[in-house]
Amino acid sequence: MTRQRKDYAQKRDEILDAAETLFGRTGYDRTSVQAILEHLGISKGTFYHYFDSKEAVLEGVIDRFCERVVGATLAAVERPGLTALARLQALVLVPREWKLRDLGFVATVTEVAYQEAYAAMMQRVVLQVNAALAPHLTDVIRQGVAEGVFHVADAEAAAELFLAFMKTLGDLFGPELIAAHGDRARLERLLARASQGTRVLEHILGAAEGTFPPIGMETLAQVDQALTDHERRGKKGV
Repeated sequence: MTRQRKDYAQKRDEILDAAETLFGRTGYDRTSVQAILEHLGISKGTFYHYFDSKEAVLEGVIDRFCERVVGATLAAVERPGLTALARLQALVLVPREWKLRDLGFVATVTEVAYQEAYAAMMQRVVLQVNAALAPHLTDVIRQGVAEGVFHVADAEAAAELFLAFMKTLGDLFGPELIAAHGDRARLERLLARASQGTRVLEHILGAAEGTFPPIGMETLAQVDQALTDHERRGKKGV
């Protein structure tokens, strides 16, 4: 990478870092381009040299996070010597762990993910992530069939169906998680329904019940608290 390209990438990352901080602090909708400029001490001209809108910055923040998560996930999945079940659990758990480490980011994405204006962007991101994961998941499934823990005739088709259903679960339960915000009884009902989705994923692979680590109430409570904190910071504007 030339010095010029390195400087460009570094400045772009600085803008993304600032935007991610402000989105997490005050919410995406309440963060203006001017707030990003003031946070960094840069001019409008500098900002628009790298991004043509606040929406483009949001897309950049989400793309960067997903690239990092995919990279960490594949590194875990492709560690030598793992069984198919261990590799599959890594594929499921590593993204979950990354999200739990950055709940401010999760709250930011949740704020916009189910708004119609951002539907095309979110669809593109999901398809891009799934395209990166699909060949590795196919390999995991083939290994699982050889080890006798998965029972499918077509590993590639099973991988596509598995990832598609993961997206469906997100589309179904994401808005419900927002609607259940602050209501523990409703969150518990949502958790019970999510466990049924897990059974479907196991069925897609012909795997035994209990193959996938369940999402516990503690995890949902952490996400719910992150949404509460996100709302509170947004109202205070700090």
